[in-house]
Formats: sequence, structure tokens, C-alpha cells
Amino acid sequence: MPTQTAAPTSPAREPGALRAQLDALSSAEDLFAFFEVAYDERVLQVARLHILKRLNQYLSDAELASLADDELFDAFRARLERAYADFVASSPREQHVFAALERRAQANRAFVGLDELRPPNA
Repeated sequence: MPTQTAAPTSPAREPGALRAQLDALSSAEDLFAFFEVAYDERVLQVARLHILKRLNQYLSDAELASLADDELFDAFRARLERAYADFVASSPREQHVFAALERRAQANRAFVGLDELRPPNA
């Protein structure tokens, strides 16, 4: 069974201070701890950048800008849990988060080996 790392209690949230507190976070582990989201260290090690990229995609909602700190905290936490869950259920390769990796996967599908080629009229 994977090891779950429980996050410590988040710092006290003062009105209007959430964005400043987010700016002070320096790692994915800090982000999970701040939002009190449990995670498997192995999943985070393998998919760290993919999880953060997916989180960024989920946070692109225009409605988030108008939320108060408590609502924003809850919305951010829910999106972090969702982004993490995407990579617990499948691999970064299957999720296609980064365009460069997607292009590479497409290019690999178009590969034709030399042994598959036949001379014309053969």
C-alpha cells in the first residue's frame, strides 16, 4: 500500500493574505501541506511537474478571481486534489499534459521501420 503523507495544518489564514501566502510556497510538497492534501510521495516524485501543470489548467477559471479567501482556499484545494487524482489514476504519459510530449507521442506513431518498406512493384 502506498505511503500517504498527511499534510500538517495550514497556516492561519488572514483576510486578503492567501495570495501572499501562496507566493511564499516553494515546492509541490509545500503546496500540498498548505492545502492539507494527503499524497503518495512516489506519485508526486514521478508526476510533480505534470500535477502542477494540470493544476494550473484547472485554475484558469475566470470565476476564481472574484472569490473571497476562504472560498478561494476551498476552490484551490479541490482543484489540487483533482489534479493529483488524475495522476494517481493514470500515468503522465496517458494524461498528455505537456504539448511537447504529445507531439513526440504522435511522431512515434507515424514511425515506419525499414523492415516494413518494400521496393516499388514488389
